[in-house]
Amino acid sequence: MTEVARILRDGRLSPLAIYRAIRLSLRFGAGKSRALPALRRSFLRVVALQAIGLVAVAALLLHYASPRSAGIVIVVQLLYGALVLPFPYAHLGLVRDSRGFLFETFGPANALTLQRLLYLPSVVGALVLVPANPGLAILAFALYALTAVNDILDGLIARLQKRTSDFGRIYDPICDMFFNSAVAVGLACVGGIPWWLGVMVALRYVTAFVGGVVVYVFRGPYRVRPTLIGKVGALAVGGVVGLAVLRMLFEPFWLSPALLEVLFVLTAVIAGVNAVYLVLKGAFLQAEGSFDDAIY
Repeated sequence: MTEVARILRDGRLSPLAIYRAIRLSLRFGAGKSRALPALRRSFLRVVALQAIGLVAVAALLLHYASPRSAGIVIVVQLLYGALVLPFPYAHLGLVRDSRGFLFETFGPANALTLQRLLYLPSVVGALVLVPANPGLAILAFALYALTAVNDILDGLIARLQKRTSDFGRIYDPICDMFFNSAVAVGLACVGGIPWWLGVMVALRYVTAFVGGVVVYVFRGPYRVRPTLIGKVGALAVGGVVGLAVLRMLFEPFWLSPALLEVLFVLTAVIAGVNAVYLVLKGAFLQAEGSFDDAIY
């Protein structure tokens, strides 16, 4: 990882430097993963189960949506899966306990984290297609609810089973960034939330991701831990996006447009405060020497 950071730093995060760093990381990680046959087999079994679920989702999309729309979502899901899966595979060595001992299996908590990362195009695609294909409402809600609940369950299961690992600590916030940003932007595109709220939510998570990479590359490793303001922001975004999904799919009588508008404004403000905090925190981390601080 030191060599990866050096390539990015020397290349000033240019596209070529990013490509070289990713290639090196994947090649090095894949070599380490091949030396862990039991863990690799466990990971591949989890991927196979995820694939079966995605096949079922694809069949439902084809049944309830137009073949063209469903086909676009399926193709994007396939391309996305082929692009994303090499990264967790290359990082199997991160599935270790707090003392650094290797786990023999890719456990339930890791599997739930992987599900959130892998199912993203299907979740967003189903939500975006609902206005033109009302029959997809139940599937879209089920996919969204399952993926959102997994955000809570993976950490809870890992702690209960005493299987917390660097894999979860790294991929859990990454999944949050991708999932919340993509769902917010997707809802904004079909009128489920105002466009300005989608922009603020995406800005909050893009700031966290880009800022985290910049601090790591140009200052060095640091410990990623959730902050109080980050938890409040994530709760606000998750809650309001969930209500917006519920409103768009089922229009419950108790969820009035006026109430949602107030919540939209409050969430946009909280997301904006989060983004400003992350920029200030990143500048502070760049300037001081502690490697044990929260940023997310």
